[in-house]
Amino acid sequence: MLWLYDTRRRGTFAFQPRERTATMYVCGVTPYDTTHLGHARTFVVFDVLARLLETRGQRVRYAQNVTDIDESILQRAARDKISWREQGRREERAFLGDMRRLAWRKPDAICSWSRPSLLPTRDSPATSPLSSPASAPARTTSTRSRCR
Repeated sequence: MLWLYDTRRRGTFAFQPRERTATMYVCGVTPYDTTHLGHARTFVVFDVLARLLETRGQRVRYAQNVTDIDESILQRAARDKISWREQGRREERAFLGDMRRLAWRKPDAICSWSRPSLLPTRDSPATSPLSSPASAPARTTSTRSRCR
């Protein structure tokens, strides 16, 4: 039995998915500077949780965002005299490279507010893994600019 802390109910409870597929959303990185161990810890913890659930036979749909427009990105871009988009993209690529070296498995969907994801996809632009879980192939990334 897997027990997790529920922040809403302020207690530890046995994990019981509401549907056949458990869903997880994890707030992602704000790519304004080099990633660090604190970033990696967050994403590795949820990677391990998803893998544990899947090992126990539970289907998992995992989504994460990238906050690619933020005051810290704007300030850093102004300081470095580059566009905020270039700043965000450069640091996001560095983050993804760091996570790959940790053998992190990408979430099913990574989305951002200002542009499509940098991750490769097997989806067509007209579909999203989160909008049609039954028909979506496993371990894909949405090409939409927002997760749904």
